[in-house]
Amino acid sequence: MGAVLGARLAQTLELSLGAKLSTRTFWTDSRTVLSWLRSDQRKYKQFVAFRVIEILDGTSVKDWRWVPFSENVADDATKWNKGPDFNRESRWLNGPRFLWQERQFWPLTEAEEGVESGMELKAQFIGVCDGFTDVSRATLIDSERFSIWTRLLWSTARTVWCMRRWKAKALQRSVENQPSQEDTRVAESLLWSYAQAEYYQTEIRLILQGKPLKKNNLLYKLGPYMDSDGVLKLDERAKMIKGSDRVVLPCGSHITQLIIKEFYRRFLHANHETVVNELRQRFWITKLRSTLARIRRSCQQCKNRQAATKPPRMAELPYPRVAAFHRPFSYTGVDYFGPLMVRVRRSSEKRYGVLFTCLSTRAIHLEVAYSLTTDSCILAVRSFMARRGCPVELWSDNGTNFQGACTELRRAFEDVDKDLLSREFTGPQMTWKFIPPASPHMGGAWERLVRSVKTALESILLDKRPSDELLRAALMEAEAIVNSRPLTYIPLEDENEESLTPNHFLLGSSTGRGPTMEPLPEGVQLKKSWMESQQLADSFWRRWLQEYLPVITRRTKWCEKAKPLVEGDIVYVCDPGQPRSQWPKGRILKVNLSSDGQVRSAAVRTQSGVYTRPATKLAVLSIESSLVDPWRNIQVGSVTIDSKTAPAASGNAEVAEPIV
Repeated sequence: MGAVLGARLAQTLELSLGAKLSTRTFWTDSRTVLSWLRSDQRKYKQFVAFRVIEILDGTSVKDWRWVPFSENVADDATKWNKGPDFNRESRWLNGPRFLWQERQFWPLTEAEEGVESGMELKAQFIGVCDGFTDVSRATLIDSERFSIWTRLLWSTARTVWCMRRWKAKALQRSVENQPSQEDTRVAESLLWSYAQAEYYQTEIRLILQGKPLKKNNLLYKLGPYMDSDGVLKLDERAKMIKGSDRVVLPCGSHITQLIIKEFYRRFLHANHETVVNELRQRFWITKLRSTLARIRRSCQQCKNRQAATKPPRMAELPYPRVAAFHRPFSYTGVDYFGPLMVRVRRSSEKRYGVLFTCLSTRAIHLEVAYSLTTDSCILAVRSFMARRGCPVELWSDNGTNFQGACTELRRAFEDVDKDLLSREFTGPQMTWKFIPPASPHMGGAWERLVRSVKTALESILLDKRPSDELLRAALMEAEAIVNSRPLTYIPLEDENEESLTPNHFLLGSSTGRGPTMEPLPEGVQLKKSWMESQQLADSFWRRWLQEYLPVITRRTKWCEKAKPLVEGDIVYVCDPGQPRSQWPKGRILKVNLSSDGQVRSAAVRTQSGVYTRPATKLAVLSIESSLVDPWRNIQVGSVTIDSKTAPAASGNAEVAEPIV
């Protein structure tokens, strides 16, 4: 503080007198202060560093000189019991005697020659040294801060290079401008020794002391020894690589896990036995296979690659599938198939088949659509209603589940105005419902019958381009063939009795050919005949309940309950038509519960929008950290977009349970 006050006083005098002094000399009896002024102030504590900077801002280092405490006049007023002497001849008024002599006779001190003081130095971290090891085991870098082995190795190599460069600078030697191969080798040995010192402290202490290991020690039969770099190695009977011994590494060390991850990444997260074999060429790692398996399970890339859908337990059959004693086609599913090429004069035109199926009796009705416009669809539905009556519920796809159909059919059906269809055919007696997009398994009731109709048409239509008249006749013939198929194998009551078919509910027999009856003029007999026909229809429904219903009630797959989807899950939107690397990622915004409480569809937000997809097309990604940004590195894949119902949460069409 005395030096600071002296510097401030000199500045104040110069400002007050308005004169610039050419030469100034500041005297102090503190060698420490002179050492601070002649050293780098950054290595001292803040209190000293700030005051040294203030002194040097107003003065120069050469202005400061040392004076012995016996010649220091200021001590007369501060350090002695008596006060200063005010006589004319006293040094208080005339100054010390050496000031009246030449400069060469002024006092000198070794502080002026560059001797630095060790007082008030800042604490600097050099390393951590275990009690039983030497300084070479001090940790130069924290390996826990790294998740990649190459980065840790390169950082350690640069640290070793910097230490070597600083040492060479002090010895005035030249060093290359970047870490050398030797620096990398030294860094690798240091990292190995860090991992060993963390888990094998007792073994290393005994080996350094020249004592044998205990017989129950894991390394006893392996013959461990310390090499010249301080690395624990195995003295084996066979040398693994060019005569070098394998390095002992503990499985629980973070450095060991980084090495295993590096080999695992090098072999593209596959070839697990190859990874084990390559690691064994250089290292002896305890519990290597279990450690590698644990790393595989925690690898986010592997979890994403192996993510699979977990369909919920197969739902109970909805009421339309088990609605007995109802008029056929009361609950109907509709689907398109085609295109079918027809010959019109000398040109070819496209026609499309429209399949209507009764969800209870499994009977079908076929119509021909001349285009894929909304008006053509309305005409086909009206033609069906004119012949089969108005259904209670009409079910259909949502426009994106025409698996196996041509691209043109899929693209054209997306242009159908579903809102117009809903308004046209939804009323007090009829409701049009849609299943979720991209869920063909929910429309299996009509998808399977489309295949049966195509198989029948291949046998009937030998001409690849029939006329419109021939196509309509072929569709009617295919309808009769499919409706005459047995719903069960063998009747329960009599094996000679014919099996139950959809035609039994439509025509009264499997083929519609029954015995003709003479007209009955009497009203009583007519009433009796009507009651017999009603009893005959009821017998068909009873057979349907006894023979057919038990067949469709069993679950053929998805028998176990799965973890339901929840809002906020990060999922893959599975698209079988694209490779896994192009599947889009998204976050679940809303889940849709069915009547049994299971989540069977969900609204997913992706980079391209919000879509509703069934649970069978959503693969949940296992993300350990909740702080991971779900939108980071989301790859834009292919997702089938329904332009009319893409924002599923805001669509007007009703999304219902699966019809299987």
